[in-house]
This record gives sequence, structure tokens and C-alpha cells, in this order.
Amino acid sequence: MREDMLMDNSNQFQPNPQPNGPTPGKGVGIAAFVVSMVAAAFTFFSLVLPFTFSRFGNDEVKDALAIVVILAPVLAFILSIIGLVLSSVSKKQGYNGGLRGAAFGVSLSFLIIDALAVVSILACVGCTLACMGLTWHETVEKLSDMVGKSNSFIPRIW
Repeated sequence: MREDMLMDNSNQFQPNPQPNGPTPGKGVGIAAFVVSMVAAAFTFFSLVLPFTFSRFGNDEVKDALAIVVILAPVLAFILSIIGLVLSSVSKKQGYNGGLRGAAFGVSLSFLIIDALAVVSILACVGCTLACMGLTWHETVEKLSDMVGKSNSFIPRIW
């Protein structure tokens, strides 16, 4: 006899009744999957946008694009870590569904990709500063002056 079928008094097979109520950890598993997909989108934007829009637009658009390209992998890295944590919390709560496994796989793969992107961005910034003979403090001051004098839509983060 199959485990998912029960016999009733009329000798006919009836499916096992499903437990009522939410599955423990399923909501956290879904949240982990959503967070991992957002991390994937940030990674996609950071890798594709420079090649797509670098030839178009004015300098203000290119400046804003440069900030997005630098910040997107950092945000994706953080979101990938959050996706891994949520995925493990979901497993501890007892949910072993496909979304939890997909969230874990996507978060882990994009965590690796974003870690490489963040390291390469830091290396490029460091090499650029070294070639220009600037320290990090001088660079932040110059960027603050540029953003303060600019009439563009670049966010004022300094």
C-alpha cells in the first residue's frame, strides 16, 4: 500500500489529509528566495549597465551610472548574505521546499560573484588613486566638492 493513500471502510483509497495551517519556515523560505532574486538583479545591473549606457547620455547620466555600478555589487553582496541566513533559518524551522534550496543556491552563487566584483572595484579604485598620487582622504574631499558644486541628480552621499 502506498504511504500517501489510506483505505476507508469501503475499500477505496483516499489520499492522506494534508495538515491544516501554514508550513513552518515556508514564509522565511519565500523571503530568502525574493531577497536572493533582488541580489541577482543588482548584480545584473552592475554588470550590464556599464556596457549598455556608457555610450549614451550626458555626463550627469554617466556620473550617476558610475555610482550605481559601484554601489550595486556591494548591495548585492549584502543581500546575498541575508538570503543565505534566511535560507538557513527556514531550514532550521523545518521547511525543505524547493524555494529554500533555490534561494540558497542563488544566494551562494551571487555571493561569490559579488565578492569578486567588490574586490575588483576596490582594486581599481586603489590603483587609480595610486596613479593619481592621491590618498583616500583627498579623494573623498574632491568628490564631496564635485558633488556639492554639481547641479546634477547625483545623490549627495558624502
